Amino acid sequence: MLPARLAEIRPLWLLVVGALSLQGLVGCKPAPKVAGVISDVWGNPIDNATVQLEGVLAHVTTDGDGRFVFTDGGEGKVTLKAGKDGYVVGKTEIDRAVQNLSVSMELFPAPEDLGFFAVDRKSLGALEGAQVFSKGTEIRSVTGIQEPGNVELKHGNVLRFVFHSELRRSELSRLDLQLHKLEFVDSTAIPSLLGDVEARVNLWIATDPTPFELRGLSREHYLITTREPLDAGVYAFHTEGLLTSNDRRSLELMPREMQVAYPFEVK
Repeated sequence: MLPARLAEIRPLWLLVVGALSLQGLVGCKPAPKVAGVISDVWGNPIDNATVQLEGVLAHVTTDGDGRFVFTDGGEGKVTLKAGKDGYVVGKTEIDRAVQNLSVSMELFPAPEDLGFFAVDRKSLGALEGAQVFSKGTEIRSVTGIQEPGNVELKHGNVLRFVFHSELRRSELSRLDLQLHKLEFVDSTAIPSLLGDVEARVNLWIATDPTPFELRGLSREHYLITTREPLDAGVYAFHTEGLLTSNDRRSLELMPREMQVAYPFEVK
């Protein structure tokens, strides 16, 4: 038997030990889980993609269904990155305070060649460059292209394009990238020194500007998204006002490799 004094303090001692043990269990919360799926822009899962937090060496890879899961004991918001050879690295911001966070991320294919690539229903379609021609008089001319391009996209949709360029965003801004709807002009009246003359044109020329958003995906890849669904018709990307200039001389002074627009057709 315990001495009477010890018998009196034993229940109090057990109560203190129990409270400390419970506090330890409560304080040791499991690290939050971050889980998700990595897929391409057409919804196909990407296996063996690397997923990691920016600035952290540790990483996990996706399984055959594009799924991943890892635990993270950090705090605050952080950037989650996912990548695989042949794809542009995807990034999204996550909040570590959210328990059992679920993330879905889509990766765009990374074209090896430079240029514009339409995100079609199943693949990327390269827009072929079309030579820009100028026709007119010494006073005024019209510029345009002869063919509507080889890429056909579905009308009524917001369209997306991957633009692969070696130019930085600031350099690209100076080039003034534009997107215009085109119309075919057989002939038109053009001013000359002797008055208006009817000139044979036979070109697709710019009419309405088409607004779009430009977002950087990586150092060399940009995502172009039209702000609204496009109606049926022919459209073209161009820089430095190639398709809107009335000055034949300025076009002739430009290097021939830059006298190019990138058309596509919406049906």
